[in-house]
Amino acid sequence: MIMKNDSILVGILVNQDYNPSALAGQYIRETLKNSGIETIALSLDDVIKNDVKCDTLFNVYYGEIGDGGIVSGLLEKRGIPFVGNGQYTCSLMMNKIVSKLLFIQHECATPSFLYKPNVQKTKENIVHEVEDNLKYPLLAKPVNGAASENIHFINNSNELTNFISINREFIDGGYYFFEQFVCGRELSAGYVDVLGVSLPVIEIKLIVSERYQSNKVKFSPGLKENIIPAKLPTDIYNKAQQIARDLHFIFGCRSFSRTDMIYNEQSQRLYVLEINTNPGLLEKSLLPLMVKTAGVNDSEFFLRLIRDSLKHKN
Repeated sequence: MIMKNDSILVGILVNQDYNPSALAGQYIRETLKNSGIETIALSLDDVIKNDVKCDTLFNVYYGEIGDGGIVSGLLEKRGIPFVGNGQYTCSLMMNKIVSKLLFIQHECATPSFLYKPNVQKTKENIVHEVEDNLKYPLLAKPVNGAASENIHFINNSNELTNFISINREFIDGGYYFFEQFVCGRELSAGYVDVLGVSLPVIEIKLIVSERYQSNKVKFSPGLKENIIPAKLPTDIYNKAQQIARDLHFIFGCRSFSRTDMIYNEQSQRLYVLEINTNPGLLEKSLLPLMVKTAGVNDSEFFLRLIRDSLKHKN
């Protein structure tokens, strides 16, 4: 062991206004307590006031501020060691337009999209432009969105017209972009630095009435089933692992990352949706599930993350 369990204090930084963040903090705290690690609860105010007195911390401040790198940036500026990705990587991957352009640059397929902020066009012209570039069904997504919030599934021209009428200011202001819906099997593959091996791929199988993994599906019981390892052709399974591993290093991820994809069986192509740089760390979250299936329990997983984060201590 690099550290003595009775001589280290680990902070847990959570967003108390966001239930998944609070639950993740509680689970990490209980798991570390069982391993003899002392923890302390931290708030964003503690970081802003530079009142963080611990050896390292878990950044599970979920939501746009946390996922987008603002919290990581503050921690880096203060010189505070932490488990998780840095500001640069988080901000790149949080912006869906930037990340999709980077996926294309690195020859990874990603669903077609249209982003036209500050448009000086009529509603009808916007509808025509979307229909000229994308096919139904399609999705309207926030450019900087977390946890699949505020995503709209659009089936036809009437629904698109109605969506634009209601959300015109958000479209013009650059909040929303349109993305081609790709029918297929939803997959997730992860990579963890301290493990150094490709993790088992998960298929997120939705119930029949759900078309995509919305915020409701992610956080409501009974709307999806996680199949691990995913039952895929060997070459597709291996490719999904390789994509997750390659993108982790290409974009400078630290600690861990989780890459979400769609596998279209007809074309036999994998489409990268996003890289989650601040994945859930609850007991049943996807990344811990991958790690457990690889043979490492949550206690050992968290301890390894802590030891790795201490290497970055000033």
